[in-house]
Amino acid sequence: MKNQVKYLFLLLSVLAACQDEDIMEFSSEDTTVYFQGGAGYSMPADGSVIYAPTYRYIDSTVISFAGLASTERYKTAYLPVKTMGKTKDYPRPVKIIVDKEKSSAIEGVDFTVGLDTIAIPANASEFNVPVTLIRSDVLLEESKRIVFRLEENEYFKLLIPDYKASSSWNAVADTLCALKFTVVFNEQYTMPFYYEMFGEEFFGPWSPKKFQVLNEVMGWTVRDWNNAGNKVAYGRFDFAAKAVRRHLQEMADNGTPVTEPDGSFMQLAPKYAVDYSKYEK
Repeated sequence: MKNQVKYLFLLLSVLAACQDEDIMEFSSEDTTVYFQGGAGYSMPADGSVIYAPTYRYIDSTVISFAGLASTERYKTAYLPVKTMGKTKDYPRPVKIIVDKEKSSAIEGVDFTVGLDTIAIPANASEFNVPVTLIRSDVLLEESKRIVFRLEENEYFKLLIPDYKASSSWNAVADTLCALKFTVVFNEQYTMPFYYEMFGEEFFGPWSPKKFQVLNEVMGWTVRDWNNAGNKVAYGRFDFAAKAVRRHLQEMADNGTPVTEPDGSFMQLAPKYAVDYSKYEK
């Protein structure tokens, strides 16, 4: 306790001394642009007692469609564009490109973004660029990645190549690239233990898409599976299997059979099998 009080007194003394010092200003006539996202405040992981929370920065983000209703086909990610230098009373275009060699997502197929219309608004120093992510069955099996890169133009230089991932000057943190920002998105599920134990008897072999359909029909969530025994319970599986079979059969009879990502028809356990005979050649 004595050491903590001593350290606190020293910290307050340093802060008081800083108030009398001149703060260095950005003096370049050039204006620079860079990416810098924020992940919120966190306490140090080294067991320190006195340290205040520090702000964590990021150069990538992960977006998940997991758990959303099937009608929700899009989500929006944002590119955090910031500038340093004097603001202007008119919009200033920013040049951002997609690094196609480093990206697995395809513009127009997996996402849309208006890169040709991006501009820092008048009298502003930052702007969040919206990127519309498109949901597809592919995301059940793999993640998609988009790597965006900044390039110089007549309005902005690239004077900040990187920065530290922490707002604390003395924190140990990774160095992040200020000239690129990565968006990763997916819809990945893992087989719950309760399904592994009892599910195949009713629903057949587990698959991410079948899990998605089952939850949508029954109104279940991943959290319900993690707390199995309440809403998700063995005693309800017979009813659930019959409800899913009815849904799949209606889809098949209407000419829109539900398929797995590999193209095969979605099927349940033999006792609850869906009749796809009309599609057999």
